[in-house]
Amino acid sequence: PPVYNDFDHGADGTTVTVANSDDGGESAIGGTSIGTGASVTYNAVTPIRGAADVDCTTTGTATTAYVYGANQLHVNSDAPMAGRARLRIPVLTADVGGDRIMLVMGAIGDFQAVARVMPSGLIELQNAGPTTVDTSAFTYAAGDVLDVCVRMVSYHQATGQIEFDIIDPGNGSVLDTVA
Repeated sequence: PPVYNDFDHGADGTTVTVANSDDGGESAIGGTSIGTGASVTYNAVTPIRGAADVDCTTTGTATTAYVYGANQLHVNSDAPMAGRARLRIPVLTADVGGDRIMLVMGAIGDFQAVARVMPSGLIELQNAGPTTVDTSAFTYAAGDVLDVCVRMVSYHQATGQIEFDIIDPGNGSVLDTVA
């Protein structure tokens, strides 16, 4: 069965943990990474969908804040994977590199698909290098809400194919394909 979590049951302002991320009908997250001065909390006041979502907030120049999945897939050949996340484009400040990683999907080893929002508002598809594979045709602004869908086939631990669709969550139309 698919692994999912909609975070709808989270209490506003509460730090997201493995223990409070499963309401009994969903998959618990694998964990969080919360750097100094950062936070990963439920947001039930201004969620981008449903009753609540997760806000990952950073401060400083080298701080991280993210949630990661619990499922691990050990692959060596032709194993398709797919994922979808609804994301709000952050305000891009003069932090490390001036960009933000929004979504990462990877196989065991070095093969990864990374969606990175650049200061220009373009979304880059990168591998684990990080080497830019492709760039979105459109620019996106801080506050834009998008669904990012990733499809990946890992042929071996360090090779494969990756593709992102950027979707308007309001009407389901594909805005951009980055492959």
